[in-house]
Amino acid sequence: MKIQRIAAGTAAVALATLGVAGTAHAADHSTTVPGHQGRDGTVVGHYTSLYAEDDAGDWYWDLGDGRVMGSVDGVGDLDPDTVVTCDYQVIYRGDFGDDPSLDDGWIKNNIRCDDGTTYNSTYVSSKDPRYTGEHPIWGTWDIVVSTVSGQGNTV
Repeated sequence: MKIQRIAAGTAAVALATLGVAGTAHAADHSTTVPGHQGRDGTVVGHYTSLYAEDDAGDWYWDLGDGRVMGSVDGVGDLDPDTVVTCDYQVIYRGDFGDDPSLDDGWIKNNIRCDDGTTYNSTYVSSKDPRYTGEHPIWGTWDIVVSTVSGQGNTV
């Protein structure tokens, strides 16, 4: 169950930290993403995020942009016998327009958990040639890759 929640969180990281335009949640999660401040046009960026969860369902999430969320105040407050910690590498390329939401482009999440599980996902906007609309994730964005170690591409 825990791994399924972490896998589901891959899209949540992209959405919450990049404030993707065209989503019902964009206003709730808009933020200034590291690397795009003061830049016009297409921007390439990278940042890290940390997610941790234990078997009791408690969790901690450092989104990588100064925001922290969770049911506990820190990773140290999670059950040390059951906690799984995942490091996210988020890479993106696209245009933010004149607001903090990524309007178009692509987002890649590379996640490595300390239990040995890895997740890799790629999201593209409708302006990307890989966009098919067959696996919509939010608004005009599509998930084109979603791999889980030992399972392959689950899209």
